[in-house]
Amino acid sequence: MTEELTKDTMRTEAIRHRDRIDPSDPSECIESACELFMETFKPTKDMIVALYYPKGREFSTAALMDELQQNGVKCALPVVKEGSRILEFYTWHDGEALRDNKYGIAEPITEGATPVVPDIIVTPLLAFDRKGRRLGYGGGYYDATIAELRQNQKKPIVVGLAYAKQAVIFNLPYEDHDEIMDWIVTPQKVESFI
Repeated sequence: MTEELTKDTMRTEAIRHRDRIDPSDPSECIESACELFMETFKPTKDMIVALYYPKGREFSTAALMDELQQNGVKCALPVVKEGSRILEFYTWHDGEALRDNKYGIAEPITEGATPVVPDIIVTPLLAFDRKGRRLGYGGGYYDATIAELRQNQKKPIVVGLAYAKQAVIFNLPYEDHDEIMDWIVTPQKVESFI
């Protein structure tokens, strides 16, 4: 069995598992993860926090985005640019128009806007392990973007936001192009990998 087949199988199972998690379960309270994020990172008005607009049963970033914006912290969303694996981030405020990209993911309308470089990047994930590895959707966009930012610009803090039940007890497959998260925040705890 090849590594890619293994990852594809893991993705299928991770999606199936995540879709069975009940967000109303008190142990998986999204607001608890939001509180832990704010307490741990203490984002300020001069910071930019990049989040993702959730799709399907993904862990929702809405509560965190609301909290950040109420505190005057700039929020940004990723935009996929044709022909590139490097995401661009654009500031976005609740209520501003979004459009679906080719993957059906909502992203800001960017005509006339300038991309920003985030201080914190909140990444989507399907599963995570105890070494800070994340299982993504397989496109490699976040890994390529994080590698680029870590190499060429200010080094953002990379945070996974997930349900505690998305943790796996085994080590996820790891390849040279995979980027390790700095932190994981779940409704139950915060864990650092740096």
